[in-house]
Amino acid sequence: PVCWKSCNDYNRCPVYRLRDYEVVTDVLQRLPGVKLEHIPLSTRNSLRSCSHQLRNADQWLPFHPRHAPDSVVDKLLLGLPWKLKQYLLPFQWDGIRYGLRRGGRVLIADEMGLGKTLQAIAIAACYLNDGSLLVVCPASLRLVWAEELERWLPFLSPSDVHLVFGREDDLKDLKTPKVVVISYNMLRRLRESILRCSWEMVIVDESHNIRCSKRPTDSEETTALMEVARAAPRAVFLSGTPSLSRPFDIFNQVNALWPGILGKNKYNFARNYCSSSSDAAYKFHHYFQDYQRGVRLEELNILLREIVMIRRLKDQILTQLPPKRRQIIRLRLSSGDMLEAKASIDADGGSYERQLNTQEIGIAKLKGVTDWLSNNPFSAVKEEMQKLIIFCHHHKVMNSLQEFIVRKEIEFIRIDGHTDAKDRQKATEIFRQKDEVKVAIVGVTAGGVGLDLSAARNVVFVELPKTASELVQQAEDRAHRRGQKSAVNIYIFCAKETSDECHWQSLSKSLERVTTMTNGSEDAIPGLEVETLMDQTESGDTKACSLLRRCQNSLLPDEVPEGRRVVSETAQQNASNESWNFDAHLLMFEVHNRYHVVIEMSPAFFQVSSNTGRVHLYKKSLEEPPVVTALSENFKPEDLEKLEQIPSTERNLLLPTCLLENTSLVDASMAFIREWKTLRPVHRKRLYGRPLQLPLSRALSRLTEAQGGLVKGGSKRRRRPIGELACPLPDGASWRDIYLRGNMSSRPILQAWTADDNPLCKLCHRPCTRQDSREPTTLEDLFCKSDCFEEYMTKTSSHFMREKLFRLERGVCVTCNLDCHALVECIRNLDVNLRRAYILKKAPAFGTHETLLQNLVEDPIEGNAWHADHIVPVFAGGGECDLENMRTLCVVCHAQVTSEQCRKRHASFRKAQRALQFTVERLLDSKRLKSEVWLPPKGRSSIKGSTLQFTGGDTFRNR
Repeated sequence: PVCWKSCNDYNRCPVYRLRDYEVVTDVLQRLPGVKLEHIPLSTRNSLRSCSHQLRNADQWLPFHPRHAPDSVVDKLLLGLPWKLKQYLLPFQWDGIRYGLRRGGRVLIADEMGLGKTLQAIAIAACYLNDGSLLVVCPASLRLVWAEELERWLPFLSPSDVHLVFGREDDLKDLKTPKVVVISYNMLRRLRESILRCSWEMVIVDESHNIRCSKRPTDSEETTALMEVARAAPRAVFLSGTPSLSRPFDIFNQVNALWPGILGKNKYNFARNYCSSSSDAAYKFHHYFQDYQRGVRLEELNILLREIVMIRRLKDQILTQLPPKRRQIIRLRLSSGDMLEAKASIDADGGSYERQLNTQEIGIAKLKGVTDWLSNNPFSAVKEEMQKLIIFCHHHKVMNSLQEFIVRKEIEFIRIDGHTDAKDRQKATEIFRQKDEVKVAIVGVTAGGVGLDLSAARNVVFVELPKTASELVQQAEDRAHRRGQKSAVNIYIFCAKETSDECHWQSLSKSLERVTTMTNGSEDAIPGLEVETLMDQTESGDTKACSLLRRCQNSLLPDEVPEGRRVVSETAQQNASNESWNFDAHLLMFEVHNRYHVVIEMSPAFFQVSSNTGRVHLYKKSLEEPPVVTALSENFKPEDLEKLEQIPSTERNLLLPTCLLENTSLVDASMAFIREWKTLRPVHRKRLYGRPLQLPLSRALSRLTEAQGGLVKGGSKRRRRPIGELACPLPDGASWRDIYLRGNMSSRPILQAWTADDNPLCKLCHRPCTRQDSREPTTLEDLFCKSDCFEEYMTKTSSHFMREKLFRLERGVCVTCNLDCHALVECIRNLDVNLRRAYILKKAPAFGTHETLLQNLVEDPIEGNAWHADHIVPVFAGGGECDLENMRTLCVVCHAQVTSEQCRKRHASFRKAQRALQFTVERLLDSKRLKSEVWLPPKGRSSIKGSTLQFTGGDTFRNR
């Protein structure tokens, strides 16, 4: 043997060279009573291919055609933006080099909060000149990725980053953008169009979602993602928990990056590295194998670490990060709580004999949880109360906690599976920035990824998550992450004598299995470390009944001393040698060879990103005709507004250098932001993607005039009939009944087709050249372009118009600024008895409109909170309009506006009625005078088309 290694406290085992494997195994097979388990051939071949690298760990030696030598890696790193170089920490530089050396195919499995996103963006920046980038992430993280891409890659313009929210954002009719961000679900739905594009690199965030099924075929999402990742030359997978509960789940991720490294297929991998047992599948009436446990995980960890995966832990890297203090609070459930929990789930009131399910356990624990909250975090004065995150799993449990917090009159946010991406981002910003918001109610599954809630110091788990990874490496690290300066206290409520106790033990065992595979045996987590175990008494107090594990650092200070933070020496060495000096009419910049170039230019130009709201800076050249070009600098408006509050050491990372060096540009930017905020969202939408110059009203007026003004045709009809909407039918064309492919329940739709069997646009009757025009799958496929589809739906569907208005204004009243959408989302989860008081607290104006208030209390829907109102009324010519003439009004403001319009309309009607009456009277008087002067013969009238009334009562009409 080469050496001896300690296996445990009593035994040692010999270590041999891999090249001697056959000799050693031949000898072992001859020994009596020895059962030999061979190292899989695929593993031996993979490790032999990198054996030179293993022997020379200090020097990188490429061992695959895809790999790149250090000379190529260094050249790629030179192209990174200087601000990104300045921010990267040493361990992040190591992760970037690891990925670049392996040709951009890597699994970055760092723990939560260590900046995996930043490392992936840096790797992508090195290859962006070679082709387009596809980012696949959970739906809730699309806006987060757009924000990070624009921030760290300032050379990307807003139009370079394309976000896919629905079929209207499909790429089949577009030139492939530089960067596309899409969710797992939308990738499945738009699979064909995504596969048609040529991707240079694919980033898969939260790649543990690519679960490995025991069935021969995986889910459609997994299959689509695997196809895209294999087709791309480079792929970076990101996950702090590559396997949530079982080693079997990591196969698809590794096989997509390096096919065959873990075996021919997933069943071959399972035979080698999973301990299988038969498990009857009742639904299909045949046996599947259960791959919950793993074997030889240390060997698997070495294989992954050397070939495709890099993983660092927080306690190894961020040594200054404050500790996590995990405490279990055991609750004894009373019989009344259990019966009440069963009754809340079962329509028949439940039966006491059966065991509580997980949702009923969560409901039964609420009494003890609320008592503990009242006696501990909520007992302080509101101004002094520390921020708190409450994790739950079931909506009924979250609803009950929300009612409790509302009664306490504590400001809170809530994020669950129904919260869309923009609301998540807004709620996160509110929790971090507003001191009065003290509580965040978060679903473990919905909020376990993509949230930075480091403003909180306390975390409470009301319900135990399904997997240990969701608890330790997902939910807890929403608060315990880079940027946290205080110790994080984690309280876990566990119900005694229920399935909670068994589930807790299962979580500990699962965590040990998974971390042995990802971290290695030395860094594996032996179980869920708990500092104290406490029992909840009937009075609501907690008493420590036993000390499971006392840490030596259990009394560490809450605050981290200033200066104890990881500083990147590499970042300091890579400080930028490029600086900008901006004047109102002159732009001076210093380039790498240290000579100055002075460019005369007009005042600053700005462009606002529709994805993130970041402001991009532009300059105007002196050429004829002048060209507006990007400065490759952008900033967040909120950062500029609080410039004085930002520490001087952090300003360079948040704001462009040209802003910090010139007060004139700061003043111009502030003026732009102030004017931009005064614009309506519909006006902002029209200005997105355009370099703008102050004043904005000038550019807006030009666009308004070009589009025909606010009212355009001046129609007094709300909607135009479908028959009048389309253009005249071309010669030779005829109408046909079309059925949408894949939708058997759809009704026939009329579409025009030419005589030579080609489809025509349903609106403009131009030829449809889309790929799915002949066999449409959606209504949009019946139109030649998206503009025609939107115009058609806007003119014919009030629901479509309301949805578009909501996407722009998010249900915020333009008159009183009441966030009607947030109000509805909150009161929907409250008891009916609490809704009235909460509405009157947030919107006192409802108190003067009892009917509107009662409607919202009884039926909390968006339609009872806000309406889409015409700015120019329909009766005044505002009908058949687009969003330009629409606005969001809460129902109270809408009632007031409608009342005022009715009053004015009634006054105008009365005025017109009086004028008409006066005109008729004058006409009759004049005709009466004429009849006295000359009377025509009886039965005739010399006045054509008129009616004369004589004193005798005879009426004559000449027809």
